Amino acid sequence: MKQFTLDVDESILRSAERKAQEAGKSLAAVILEFLAGFSAKEDDFERLVKEEQFLRSKLQQPGRSFSAGDRLDRDSLHDRDALS
Repeated sequence: MKQFTLDVDESILRSAERKAQEAGKSLAAVILEFLAGFSAKEDDFERLVKEEQFLRSKLQQPGRSFSAGDRLDRDSLHDRDALS
Protein backbone atom coordinates (compact mmCIF):
# COMPACT_ATOMS: atom_id res chain seq x y z
CA MET A 1 0.00 0.00 0.00
CA LYS A 2 1.25 3.51 -0.81
CA GLN A 3 1.48 6.25 1.78
CA PHE A 4 1.05 9.97 1.21
CA THR A 5 1.22 13.11 3.31
CA LEU A 6 -1.58 15.61 3.47
CA ASP A 7 -1.44 19.06 5.07
CA VAL A 8 -4.76 19.89 6.77
CA ASP A 9 -5.82 22.77 8.97
CA GLU A 10 -5.99 21.62 12.61
CA SER A 11 -9.62 22.59 13.10
CA ILE A 12 -10.64 20.61 10.02
CA LEU A 13 -8.61 17.63 11.19
CA ARG A 14 -10.16 17.67 14.68
CA SER A 15 -13.66 17.96 13.25
CA ALA A 16 -13.03 15.16 10.76
CA GLU A 17 -11.57 12.89 13.45
CA ARG A 18 -14.60 13.57 15.68
CA LYS A 19 -17.04 12.73 12.87
CA ALA A 20 -15.12 9.59 11.97
CA GLN A 21 -15.15 8.51 15.62
CA GLU A 22 -18.92 9.13 15.82
CA ALA A 23 -19.30 6.85 12.80
CA GLY A 24 -17.19 4.21 14.56
CA LYS A 25 -14.35 4.50 12.04
CA SER A 26 -10.83 5.79 11.94
CA LEU A 27 -10.11 8.89 9.90
CA ALA A 28 -7.82 6.79 7.69
CA ALA A 29 -10.72 4.39 6.98
CA VAL A 30 -13.00 7.30 6.07
CA ILE A 31 -10.39 8.74 3.72
CA LEU A 32 -9.82 5.33 2.10
CA GLU A 33 -13.58 4.91 1.57
CA PHE A 34 -13.76 8.35 0.00
CA LEU A 35 -10.84 7.65 -2.33
CA ALA A 36 -12.30 4.28 -3.34
CA GLY A 37 -15.65 5.90 -4.14
CA PHE A 38 -14.01 8.82 -5.90
CA SER A 39 -11.91 6.58 -8.12
CA ALA A 40 -14.89 4.33 -8.92
CA LYS A 41 -17.14 7.19 -10.09
CA GLU A 42 -15.67 7.15 -13.58
CA ASP A 43 -16.31 3.40 -13.78
CA ASP A 44 -19.89 3.97 -12.59
CA PHE A 45 -20.36 6.65 -15.22
CA GLU A 46 -19.12 4.36 -17.98
CA ARG A 47 -21.41 1.59 -16.73
CA LEU A 48 -24.40 3.93 -16.74
CA VAL A 49 -23.60 5.14 -20.26
CA LYS A 50 -23.49 1.54 -21.51
CA GLU A 51 -26.75 0.75 -19.71
CA GLU A 52 -28.43 3.79 -21.27
CA GLN A 53 -27.20 2.80 -24.73
CA PHE A 54 -28.55 -0.72 -24.24
CA LEU A 55 -31.96 0.54 -23.11
CA ARG A 56 -32.14 3.02 -26.00
CA SER A 57 -31.35 0.25 -28.48
CA LYS A 58 -34.15 -1.88 -27.00
CA LEU A 59 -36.61 1.01 -27.30
CA GLN A 60 -35.64 1.60 -30.92
CA GLN A 61 -36.21 -2.00 -32.02
CA PRO A 62 -38.54 -2.50 -34.99
CA GLY A 63 -42.16 -2.77 -33.92
CA ARG A 64 -41.69 -0.73 -30.76
CA SER A 65 -43.26 2.68 -30.74
CA PHE A 66 -44.83 5.14 -28.40
CA SER A 67 -48.02 6.99 -29.10
CA ALA A 68 -49.71 9.81 -27.25
CA GLY A 69 -53.00 8.10 -28.14
CA ASP A 70 -52.14 5.33 -25.67
CA ARG A 71 -52.31 7.81 -22.80
CA LEU A 72 -55.34 9.04 -20.89
CA ASP A 73 -56.74 12.42 -21.84
CA ARG A 74 -56.81 15.15 -19.18
CA ASP A 75 -60.45 14.57 -18.16
CA SER A 76 -59.96 10.83 -17.77
CA LEU A 77 -56.80 11.35 -15.82
CA HIS A 78 -58.56 13.56 -13.26
CA ASP A 79 -61.81 11.56 -13.14
CA ARG A 80 -62.02 10.37 -9.52
CA ASP A 81 -64.92 7.99 -10.27
CA ALA A 82 -62.64 6.02 -12.58
CA LEU A 83 -60.53 5.01 -9.56
CA SER A 84 -63.34 3.14 -7.82
